[in-house]
Amino acid sequence: MIYVLIAGSKAALELLEHGVGIKNHGVPGILDENCRCNDRRVKLLVDTEASNSRRYFEDLATEFSHWVMEDQVTVLVSDVRPRLLNPLSHPESGIEPLLALLVLAFPEVHWLFGTIRGYQKVPTHHATDEGDGEKSPEQINNDELDYFRASHGLHNLFEPEHSVLFDASGLRDWVRQCAIDDSKIHVDAYYLPLRRQLAVAIDEETDYTHLHAYTAYRFGFRTLAISDRAAADAVLRAPKEQPWKVPYITLEDLFLNFPDGGYRLSDLRTRHKAFSVLEDTTHRILVTSGQRVDGDDEKNARNKQYIGEQRSKGKKIQFLYKPHAGIFSVWKKSGLNHKLRWNDEYGKVHRGTGEPYVWPPDWQTGKKLRDSGDANGSGHSSPGILLLIARHLLNRAESMLANDLSSVEKAVHGAVLANDALELLGGKTPTTAAEALSLKHRFELHLECQFTGVEHHIPLHHRFKEIKRDAESISRWFRPQERRRAALNIQMNIINQLICILRQYNQFDEEQECMNRVRHLHNSLYIHEHPWRRFLTWPILRYSEFLLSSFSRFTIALIVWIAGLTLLFGLRPENKSPPDEINSFQPFGQAISTFLGVDPGASHGPWLIALSVFAIIAGLAHLGIFISHLYVLVSKR
Repeated sequence: MIYVLIAGSKAALELLEHGVGIKNHGVPGILDENCRCNDRRVKLLVDTEASNSRRYFEDLATEFSHWVMEDQVTVLVSDVRPRLLNPLSHPESGIEPLLALLVLAFPEVHWLFGTIRGYQKVPTHHATDEGDGEKSPEQINNDELDYFRASHGLHNLFEPEHSVLFDASGLRDWVRQCAIDDSKIHVDAYYLPLRRQLAVAIDEETDYTHLHAYTAYRFGFRTLAISDRAAADAVLRAPKEQPWKVPYITLEDLFLNFPDGGYRLSDLRTRHKAFSVLEDTTHRILVTSGQRVDGDDEKNARNKQYIGEQRSKGKKIQFLYKPHAGIFSVWKKSGLNHKLRWNDEYGKVHRGTGEPYVWPPDWQTGKKLRDSGDANGSGHSSPGILLLIARHLLNRAESMLANDLSSVEKAVHGAVLANDALELLGGKTPTTAAEALSLKHRFELHLECQFTGVEHHIPLHHRFKEIKRDAESISRWFRPQERRRAALNIQMNIINQLICILRQYNQFDEEQECMNRVRHLHNSLYIHEHPWRRFLTWPILRYSEFLLSSFSRFTIALIVWIAGLTLLFGLRPENKSPPDEINSFQPFGQAISTFLGVDPGASHGPWLIALSVFAIIAGLAHLGIFISHLYVLVSKR
């Protein structure tokens, strides 16, 4: 563990270091008591009233980048004014803007704060026009600071360690909210998505924990990844008077067996007693491989009875079976993609995400803000400081991608970096946003391909749909004449990069699916750039896409052509023979022979000549494509 101590005085640094010493009491030492295993301390003495603190961000970010590559990093800050943790505020506000920049730039760093400043004096007796009992603005502000203290206070140093990558404590969400609440730059920050609801992923297998935690995070939840009993006890045994610790959804391994103690937790009634917070959880997803072990009949019967009781009380409990078919499959098969539903302040319905997470941004809101004239800010592109943070996140993500992604945890880490960069940009800086979108999906595909807990076949339909949605949102920031072309190019660029990843993992069927999608996008771009050819080329291009989309479709198309030509040859008007003298198989034989080019035969009359020529040309085209397509299928398999 690397501890970074930040304070404005030497005395405060000494107090922070003393706290770290207490934390590491009992850890095996090397040579002497002052050198602890896996313990490194870095002291930063800063001027808390510095007027140019933001200029230090680049230097500190470089050091932080090295630290997070070496080990886990925990930052202890002597004191802070939480309401000033605004990355977009003026640097003269103090050290808080610098801290906000570092919080957003390093989602894997654990931040804890000592003295919490900014409390307001509350009158002893306070009454409003609506009557006694209403809270004053000072009380509301103090409640928020109490929440901040509970979540990020220095006392959390002595709580069980957990991953902060998915913003379980809500610090990054707090920083984003501070930027949104600033009336001076609200129009430049309103689009930042917020995560208010908490999700918990529980599994002793860390790969499954990270997969489930990231899935919930990308769909709008602050997520806590739990792989040991100590962390589960700290969160799920929390008092009910702390609603911020009550998870809205849980993804729980049914047969829990924590390395530090998890006896009988596969009995849901026993788990309920051990983790009382589960009583208030809205959605519980029980993840299991569905195995049956001799002697578990009684326990399974108790679990079935418990689930029935909970469902009768209105609790939503759903089973999710392993192995998964990817991130989108987890969300769909758990039922959360359609069970999650909420309305925003404008009455718009949002499905499949946590409240109030909105992605892609609702640009109509920004237009209303600019048209009202009450909001300041440029509104034309992402704020420069957010672009700086996003660029730093993307540089680290690209560095990770260039190296070997040898574990699921690394792939998840890179995906979070790219996802956060994309959300900070909101698409308003379109080129960099498109890069972030590409990195996000590349990391996710690496995760799905290399994790043995994911099925070999990975459905891509939902991923294509999401890429199209986000690409169209990003392209809104190009001029109207270029939006359609920009959206198509962004999609083609991303999917072409996904093809390289699928080829690396020998995912041939998924690679073909991506190539079919790229072919469709390329044809759409060709039609868009040459509108005068639209009516001539559109049927041919779309029909070729249909033929090459799958081997079965190609085979069906050949059968339909033979049947259609048989019908046309049977209706030839030149035939004057009585019906009983006509060979009923003659039209079929002629259709086969002309379409396959075996024996066109003699044709009499303009109808038969034209039909034979048409059949020969169509047959040559289809068979040529068919043979080449079949060769590709056989050679790659």
